Amino acid sequence: MTIRQAMIDTAAEARTHLGDSLQAVRQFLRSRLDPIGAFCDREGRPDVYYTVFGIEAARATQMPLDLDQTAQFLDILEDGANLDFVHTAALVRCRADVGRPVESGWTDRILERIESHRSADGGYGPRPGDPVGSAYHNFLAVCVYQDLARKMPDPQGVADSLALLERAEGGFVLQPDAVHPAVPATAAGIVTLQSLGRPVREQTLDWLLRQCKAIGGFTAAPLAPVQDLLSTATALFALTQARVDIGPIRGRCLEFVESLWDTGGGFCGNWLDETVDCEYTYYGLLALGCL
Repeated sequence: MTIRQAMIDTAAEARTHLGDSLQAVRQFLRSRLDPIGAFCDREGRPDVYYTVFGIEAARATQMPLDLDQTAQFLDILEDGANLDFVHTAALVRCRADVGRPVESGWTDRILERIESHRSADGGYGPRPGDPVGSAYHNFLAVCVYQDLARKMPDPQGVADSLALLERAEGGFVLQPDAVHPAVPATAAGIVTLQSLGRPVREQTLDWLLRQCKAIGGFTAAPLAPVQDLLSTATALFALTQARVDIGPIRGRCLEFVESLWDTGGGFCGNWLDETVDCEYTYYGLLALGCL
């Protein structure tokens, strides 16, 4: 199973918890859907990155979508020649979500650009020719190859790159020059290693579990001032995929996630954020599904 599908399946588990509120989530998602078939960013502009979260939240909540219309929006972007790495990965993920075939030349062009981001340490970096990879871009590269049903060349290089990002006390840094491990980077590292069939150290799993705050939720880094939904959802997903018992933190994490719920049907990113969007609504569903 691909990482993408595992996340959708997990987010779908949120339907039981949401109960009567499920319809409100669907209504919110519909409100973020542009007539051209894309989901909108926080400024109300159609965006391929937010479309990933919109489609997958819709699938998780069983909200009907006109996928042919969304495919037409994706056709406008062609092979995303002007997109950066993150948005190229989003384009691939959207294509996989709508399930419409693409010609092999399209796939080849996408992967040629992805491979241009191979770093000297064997991983993938934000820019072509970067000397070192990042945990996030390594994760995205694995997802791209999975979603395109292509075999990744030199997967050991990605594992080697991640080894340079892992700290002895547990946890991954986003990039080698970072001082402290980060929760999203650690979650990405765990899921990536598991997808490559590589072992994950118990110290790393223990470190991630310990990052849950006493009042619930995870911060992006140990010294970050406030918990956030992205860090919480990705940490819970990585832990549950690694079959770590999250029972001791379940109750307080559930309270934290519910505190970010907006009665309009979406989720905010943290307690200081008053804007709901497709991305954090998806992460809300993913966190609830894990819990």
